Amino acid sequence: MTSNDSESPTNNDNERDDGLKIRYLGSGEDAIVRPGVVLVAPKHEYDHFLMRSAVFVYAIGLNEDDDLIIRAVVLDNPTAFTIGEMSPQIMGSLSDNILFRGGYDGQDSAMLLHTGGGSNGSVKSNSEIGSSGIYEGGIVSAMESVDAGLISQDQCKFFFNYMVSLLCIILYIKSVYLISTNHVS
Repeated sequence: MTSNDSESPTNNDNERDDGLKIRYLGSGEDAIVRPGVVLVAPKHEYDHFLMRSAVFVYAIGLNEDDDLIIRAVVLDNPTAFTIGEMSPQIMGSLSDNILFRGGYDGQDSAMLLHTGGGSNGSVKSNSEIGSSGIYEGGIVSAMESVDAGLISQDQCKFFFNYMVSLLCIILYIKSVYLISTNHVS
């Protein structure tokens, strides 16, 4: 279909014959769901873990079965532990940061998200997530930067596990809301 066709949709919402509305989610930089965005749970979410939550999408790609998956972390679910209590390798001031439960999946692994990376950042991490200004990894460099006073401890957030696409997409796409991702907290 060319852009001159009269059947070409003029907006992103199309109604099917059965009355259901289908919304085109875009692709590439125009995609609604892409790395670096935050999805807010719809008000009808009843899963106790996801209810009233915000989810940060950090990766989209293919899994080992060549299925498209989306990985994200729940931003607002703190545990009762600090990262230093759960991982003795994390030392210094950064060890006092609260560990957040990012989701159901991940084989009990932890990840660091922070705003101190990039070419001008003090944390040695160039893996920016989308265009959010949020970076993944660089734990040793982050510990050194916090202890040297180059970045604030609040610029770093640790997550235990993550969410995978089936949960995120099914639960959020029907009522997705996007908010700014200028900081991690």
